[in-house]
Amino acid sequence: MSPAIPGTKTAHKLDLGDIIFFPDAGHSPMAPPDPGETWFCLYDIIEAPVLPTLRPVYGIRDFNGSVPHSIAWYTSNPAEDCREKRCEVGRTLVVKDGKLKKHMDGQVGFRIENKDTVETFAITIAPLKALNARLRSQTDRGLVKVCFLCEKPGKSRCEKCRIRYCSKECQTADWKKNHKNECLPLQRLQEWNILDFDPGRRLWFCVALYTLGVSCVLWGTFEARTDPHFGGAEVAGLPLLCSPPHRPAGTETAHKLDLGDIISFPDAGHSPVAPPGPGETWFCLYDIVEPPIHPALRPVYGIRDFNGSRPHCVAWYTRNPAEDCREKKCEVGRTLVIKDGRIKQFMDGQIGFRIEDKDTVEECQTADWKKNHKNECLPLKRLQEWNVLDFDPGM
Repeated sequence: MSPAIPGTKTAHKLDLGDIIFFPDAGHSPMAPPDPGETWFCLYDIIEAPVLPTLRPVYGIRDFNGSVPHSIAWYTSNPAEDCREKRCEVGRTLVVKDGKLKKHMDGQVGFRIENKDTVETFAITIAPLKALNARLRSQTDRGLVKVCFLCEKPGKSRCEKCRIRYCSKECQTADWKKNHKNECLPLQRLQEWNILDFDPGRRLWFCVALYTLGVSCVLWGTFEARTDPHFGGAEVAGLPLLCSPPHRPAGTETAHKLDLGDIISFPDAGHSPVAPPGPGETWFCLYDIVEPPIHPALRPVYGIRDFNGSRPHCVAWYTRNPAEDCREKKCEVGRTLVIKDGRIKQFMDGQIGFRIEDKDTVEECQTADWKKNHKNECLPLKRLQEWNVLDFDPGM
């Protein structure tokens, strides 16, 4: 999935399916947003709290229909705040910069400590998507200033959402029919469309560098205006090898692998919290940046993802951790590859990976792939395997 196209006041290009700006339950960030960064979590409220007057806990479900999660209110006046925000079954819950957490009872969900981070709509996610698709369709057909009800030339506007109508009669009819519940969602859709979610337009996916007919993938923070036509793409000493763009889906003869795709190669901020579904898989790529303090006991290495986020850790909980680390060549300066890795929070507060099966970890490769093929062989083999791998048959 490509990054959302920035919209304008006249071009509605908002993509509610962009999991960077509208993450689902499987890709909810675990780290807080960076300065200037934001996202919105959209969930249907499907279950009322058992004890609404104490600490309300609602059942919620994301737009992909995943297993239900929960939202627990930890504000100073939770019951009153729920009423103020109209947190009710059948409405859409919007959580700004939401991070899924595991509660004491084992449930996974959101912990709301500031009521201002929450908003609800009087419609569910399905009609919200339909409204957004309608706005996009009007823009695509050049119908920017037409009546939202009948598509005749618009003469008046709703004062709140700025949607146009051809007459007061149409506006009144639409208010009674739909607009009373759609007004606030339409406001937000238009605000999100022109919102610069990240001022630097950090490309969480990739920046393609085209040199001598070869496309490399570079991870990092760049502006969208950056000229891609320059040479040398390295991240922590790793030039990532891919071939020319604009080719069909990956096959044994067409290499279309995108190592910047955070669904198949998630960074620390978008590591899935749920196990993979049937036929689904992903790979977490990390630089090993710090050796363990007690390598002979339970080795815990410091690691950092391709976005250069704050360091995390990988702790070995296999039957023979020290021996398995040696076998996998887990050393500083090498690349760690974890299949279907899920970041967890440890008892000491650190966040990282808990390795219980050594077969989920690739033999770590050196960061300097340029010098000789001995170090390039396995990475090149994996790049080609991943290129033809169907990461998720349902994608």
